[in-house]
Amino acid sequence: MKEEKPIQDENQKESLTDEIRAYVEKRVQLLILTISERISNIIAHSIQRLMGLVLLGFALYFIFLALGFYLGELLGNYSYGFAIVSSPFLLIGLILLKRKSKRITEKIQADLIEKMMADFEEISNEETQKNFKD
Repeated sequence: MKEEKPIQDENQKESLTDEIRAYVEKRVQLLILTISERISNIIAHSIQRLMGLVLLGFALYFIFLALGFYLGELLGNYSYGFAIVSSPFLLIGLILLKRKSKRITEKIQADLIEKMMADFEEISNEETQKNFKD
């Protein structure tokens, strides 16, 4: 009987190690799936926002196009109307090129990081609640 115990202990150790390995693999898979879901969610929201900005850009483009025609008609020369409408855009564009502002980049990065961290905190809170229930 003494010989049977070590064999059973070895089988139990192997079984336990296999179960732990399987558990860790499942947790890693769950983490990968959760991260993938959150990233795809962020990308979907970004695409939606980008599409909204593009549509808003088109609307503003046509509004300024109409304003250029209107001012051109008032001034008697369409070139003057478009020059007046485009000059603020030219100035703003030059200012943005000269400043090399990192604020916009830093703000976008901060927003993305904040969103990711909020998602991960939500995930960890859900995991903690599940563990306490079990």
